[in-house]
Parts: sequence; structure tokens; C-alpha cells
Amino acid sequence: FENASPGWLSMLKEHFGAIARGEYSASSAELRMVRFGRAPGMRNMATFGMMDEIRHSQLQLFFPHQYVSKDRQFDWAFKAYDTNEWAMI
Repeated sequence: FENASPGWLSMLKEHFGAIARGEYSASSAELRMVRFGRAPGMRNMATFGMMDEIRHSQLQLFFPHQYVSKDRQFDWAFKAYDTNEWAMI
């Protein structure tokens, strides 16, 4: 973290702010496929897809949580979707 360039850190903040909670939202679409899929194979694959999206969101919320103590801007990974700041979207 200390040796990273400021541009790289800015890209990390932008990525975590834009993608982390979006991955969690994608898991709800997979949940609908799990529940309403017609074929058993489709429901089975949607279950694994849902677990994969939840894994992505957990990883992308874990890393900025570790960096919040070093740089407060990493908090955008958690609060970006709950703000009225439309420039974020």
C-alpha cells in the first residue's frame, strides 16, 4: 500500500466503489434463476453462480475494509450505492 502509485490507489478506490455492491446485486438475479428455473440443471448452475457472485462481493468488500484505516476514501466501497451522489454511477 505504501509503495503503490497514487494513480493505482485511485483506480482501486474507483473499482471498489463501483463494482463491490454491484456484484452482490448480481447474486439476486442468480437467486431468481435458482427459484424459477425450469430445468434442474439450470437451477443447479444458478446456485453455483449465486455462490460465486457472493464470493466476489465478499472479497471486494474485504480488501477495502482493510484499507479504510490507511485511507478513508476506501469507504466508498460500502457507501457508494447509498448516497445521492449521481456522479458515482
